[in-house]
Amino acid sequence: MRAMLRRIKSAYTVLRYPLWVPPGHYYSPLADKADVSRAISQIDTNEEPIAIELNGTDQRGLAELLAQHWSEVPTVPDPQWRYNPHNLWFGLADAAVYYSILCHFRPSRVVEVGSGFSSAIALDAAERCLPDLKLTFIEPDPRRLLGVLKKSDEPRCQLLKSPVQDVPLGVYDELSSGDIVFIDSTHVSKPGSDVNWLLFEVLPRLRPGVHVHFHDLFWPFEYPKEWILERRGWTEAYMVRAFLSYNKTFKIELFTSWLWGVAPELVKKALPAAVDAQPGSLWIRKC
Repeated sequence: MRAMLRRIKSAYTVLRYPLWVPPGHYYSPLADKADVSRAISQIDTNEEPIAIELNGTDQRGLAELLAQHWSEVPTVPDPQWRYNPHNLWFGLADAAVYYSILCHFRPSRVVEVGSGFSSAIALDAAERCLPDLKLTFIEPDPRRLLGVLKKSDEPRCQLLKSPVQDVPLGVYDELSSGDIVFIDSTHVSKPGSDVNWLLFEVLPRLRPGVHVHFHDLFWPFEYPKEWILERRGWTEAYMVRAFLSYNKTFKIELFTSWLWGVAPELVKKALPAAVDAQPGSLWIRKC
């Protein structure tokens, strides 16, 4: 029912604001049937992107260190934790990795672009191993975030109820080596979008050593077949792939969908409840 209402609303919007060309036209950002079929057939080839350093050995080494913390994250709802693994937005696998990265690298500051269940696990990590952590949440619709905040969280948290494009860039100047920019964007590159702003304005100004997370990215920089067939029109993965190509300034630290595919034995041992998950987090670091 919710999907049907969304489609009706979309159709109404198109009628109010006519498109220059119809969806699927070769000038349209929305794929036609041939493009969809082509994209899906390329997924099945499993070809690795060229011109991108995957750093597989380093990824495995880091994962072995992080895995020591994965079992600390509850696999069922726990009243002692803000994070609830039974959600559709930030699953157990990605949450456990985020939690372990926080506990391992021990940042002083985290800036989250987009908030919700990821914020819950960050606050849980802060409560357990990072008493001095400061968190900034950039979120124009913070209802989900406000639902997990406790009174005791207020001193460490700053909420900027605004699109990230309207937030002063000085927020990122406060970050130092080891700190984190956690990005869960609209996933769409278009004029004036958050994706463009983050890639073109935010990432280049970060100090060396800052970690950056992108959510809903999957190896090898393509979206799941179901999402392509839904014609979501998401383009962030392609933008990030282009950003990382021939890029010696940013290094891939951990690509969870790749790791889950090549190291099932590690996942089965450290986080068996998520062995069949399809995680979608890309972690990179500015060198």
